[in-house]
Amino acid sequence: MDTEALTVAYARVKAILDEAAGDSTADYGGAGRFWDKGAQALEAAEIFGIRMVAPVPEGHACCIPPHARSDASGLIKGLRGDAPFDGGRFPALPWGGKRIAPADVDRIADWIDAGCPDDATSVAVELARLASRRRRRR
Repeated sequence: MDTEALTVAYARVKAILDEAAGDSTADYGGAGRFWDKGAQALEAAEIFGIRMVAPVPEGHACCIPPHARSDASGLIKGLRGDAPFDGGRFPALPWGGKRIAPADVDRIADWIDAGCPDDATSVAVELARLASRRRRRR
């Protein structure tokens, strides 16, 4: 088991999204590159009324399922191609760009679950956690 930690911070999330969007000029209903304005702006961003980052789940930590916040986030649904970003209502994210590798989607999900830290407050995420998430989805 790999016990090293991976630092996930806003700069990494932004770099992943920038690379995938490439030269796309999609404006996401007027939001533009909603990930390009800082961690707090990304956390508050909405596309056509869909929150890109879901609010922090209410309740005691022991009762909230793992990844509840990221799984409910429009950004993660969009990057995975899940409804409403499955081509029915909206195309998968990023619009006009290329698909993001599942491991990078997991990194963004971990960033959301860690509270959307900015670059000054990055957090360590165990690599084993990323591997178990990949196994869970198969």
